[in-house]
Amino acid sequence: MVQKVLFGVLVVATTMSQAAEPAKLALACQGQTHYLGEDSQSLPVSLAIIVNLADRTVEGFRYPEDFPIKITDINETTIVFHGSSHHVPGATYRQINGGIDRVTGDAEATSDVTSWRESKASAIHSLKCKPAQRTSLSQRMRELLR
Repeated sequence: MVQKVLFGVLVVATTMSQAAEPAKLALACQGQTHYLGEDSQSLPVSLAIIVNLADRTVEGFRYPEDFPIKITDINETTIVFHGSSHHVPGATYRQINGGIDRVTGDAEATSDVTSWRESKASAIHSLKCKPAQRTSLSQRMRELLR
């Protein structure tokens, strides 16, 4: 009898310690985007980043159109990602490489845009991310009006 109870406690404890991560992580990120090149400048940035662990994708970096950003490596402390648009002659090509430290919330990503004229723009996004909190629309409006 004691063995059955102990086994049951062990099963429950193991299940609780291996609780599944949520399939999606919603992150609120604040920081700077440093644009490189002749007109080098740093600007404050606020991004909502969604990390989809099930699909192994990252969303939320602002571009005129979406392109897939895939998680290329993930462990307990780090998420590494890369994405690029299809490279078609005469079209603009975009790519992004970066990572998120799951312990500190630090995130950094480098993005490059090459236009059909072969001019290139690069930017480094340095962010501090934390889990996003859902707020109601009325609560958000009150915060904005303060």
